[in-house]
Parts: sequence; C-alpha cells; structure tokens
Amino acid sequence: MQSDRRLAQRTPSRAAFEGNAYWHGSPNGRVGEKLAAYGIHVGSFDAARDALNARIGKPADGSDWDGTKVYGETPLTGHYAYFSDGRLVLPEPYLPFGQACYSDGTKVPLDSRPDIVAVRIIGRMVNSPLTPRDDEQANGRIAGELTRGHARSGYHYVNDSEDEGSLSAAVPSRAHLQTYEDYVAAPAGALGSGPSDPYLGLRQPNGDAGKDVNFRGLTGARPTRLPRPGNGWVR
Repeated sequence: MQSDRRLAQRTPSRAAFEGNAYWHGSPNGRVGEKLAAYGIHVGSFDAARDALNARIGKPADGSDWDGTKVYGETPLTGHYAYFSDGRLVLPEPYLPFGQACYSDGTKVPLDSRPDIVAVRIIGRMVNSPLTPRDDEQANGRIAGELTRGHARSGYHYVNDSEDEGSLSAAVPSRAHLQTYEDYVAAPAGALGSGPSDPYLGLRQPNGDAGKDVNFRGLTGARPTRLPRPGNGWVR
C-alpha cells in the first residue's frame, strides 16, 4: 500500500506528461519498432500528425489517428499519400488498399492501429533546444552515423517541412525515448521517473528573456524569444 502511494505521488497524469512532451506519429502505434535510416524523429504534435498522414493517409472524418482506429477499416482523405511506387492522387474518401509503406519499403499492415504518441527524450543529445541545427544537417548527420554504426546521440533541429519552423529532434534509437507507459514503469530514481528528474523533452521556451528566434515551440504557439542559459524552460 505504501509503495502504491509513493508511485501515485511521483507519477503525473497522462495529460501532465503530454503537456511536456514531443510527439511521434507511428503507423502501427508502437514507437521505434521500425527504425528508419535517418533515425526516429519527434517534434510538435502538428509535425507528427502531418508526417503520419503523409505516409499512410488522413482519416476522412477529420479526426486524428489515436490508436483506436484499425487502419484498413478507416476511410481516408488528404488528396495524396506516399507509397512505394511514388506519390499517388486518390479519389476521396478511399479505404487503404495495402500500399502504404514504412521508410524501409515494408508494408504497413492493414490491421495496424496508427497513433500519435507523446514521448520525452531521455538519451544524450549533441545540442540543446537553444541551439537547434537546420533540418538537412540534422538528418544528414544522424543518417551518416547510423550507417557507420556509431550513432550514440540525437540532434535538435528546426523542422523545414512538417509544421514548418517548429522544434524537432532526431534520435538514433528507441532507447532515447520514453513514453508515458515507460515513465510509469520506470524504477524510482531512474532518469525521467519522477517530477524532479531532468529530461530533454522540453516545451515552448519562456517568452520574456533571451534572443529572438524564428521557430515555434512544441505547443504550437510562436514564442518570440528564447530563455537565457539558466532561465529555464516551461515544464
């Protein structure tokens, strides 16, 4: 009973966790099960949603993928989707027909339940959100390191495609990320296991100090300034 109370005290609600997280769009609802040649990318909710919709299509009813819809049974829209044989224009709405692929070319199973999952970064990063790389540089570096077999750290970068201008990150493996379920299951004292523990899944910066920037924070609002070192981030 006492251990249960301690667990409840150190475990935030899912809403609190998601309020301080990056997001990842997964065709099968499982983060990092398919590791792309350019790592795992996380970012704002809008960026994750846009990337997932571009890969598998968008639910025709206007809702988001949330882990409850069976992919093959969900009417889709979005005017186009990326498939192994290129970008196809499709009638709307349409049912998935088994052509959507992961980045490695394998098919997305029709019984998958796509989801947009909140994650925190708990692994080592080369740079901080205060000093994001550009999109192309971050992708190129992590892809090269993965190819050579010595990718150990991730990169924060400014997204120039999905949710253009928002803060994103590329990490080398699933071990760099923590879902809410991981957080709840983590032993007390483990990185990211308690409210006072540091983590790198940082949110929109404070808007009252530091230098001007031209990218949006993860909440979708556009902050005009970054905090000075030591001024802190909204958690």
